[in-house]
Amino acid sequence: MGIMDKAKAAASKAKDVAELAAEKAKERADQKGAEAAASAAAAVTTPGVSTAAIFNGKSHDEGRNAEVTLFSDRIERVKERSRLSMSSAHQDVEITPIKAVSSVQAKKDGFRTKVTVYASGNTIVFRFDHAEAQRFSEAVMRLILNKDASAPAPAQAAPAQPDVYDQLKKLGELRDAGILSPEEFEAKKADLLGRL
Repeated sequence: MGIMDKAKAAASKAKDVAELAAEKAKERADQKGAEAAASAAAAVTTPGVSTAAIFNGKSHDEGRNAEVTLFSDRIERVKERSRLSMSSAHQDVEITPIKAVSSVQAKKDGFRTKVTVYASGNTIVFRFDHAEAQRFSEAVMRLILNKDASAPAPAQAAPAQPDVYDQLKKLGELRDAGILSPEEFEAKKADLLGRL
């Protein structure tokens, strides 16, 4: 067997090994995907956690895209692992409670729309297709407005009560000036002291 034949045989064997490795990697990825779906389904049925998604979309972030899901109580952004990552786990998972969101802003940015969500101490930027951006920002705004409408109105402070001792002093001045009789002064004084 010549050198060329040996090289062809080695190349053929390497190709077969690479195809087998690719097939096994795909099977592992499919299995991991099924496990992730089962995990997500389990999370959706967790008591006390909102399960109905209001919006699902893909944010075209720098580096890697992210799946964005809006619920009535939170915004979830999940970035899948990069192709170069050694781990099969999600690389980034970000959950923002709606109660922390104060405002949302949408601005066209070339082929996409940049949606900025302002939350307490945090600014989150998404890049959606134009129609998705409009649906997402409107849904978030509705949730913010509903949250604000359902919040209890701040309690109004009771009107300040005049200081009893200042009132007694003024009554004493009125008595000393002859405007109040000693009996009227004593009656008003008893009334004021009874409020304490």
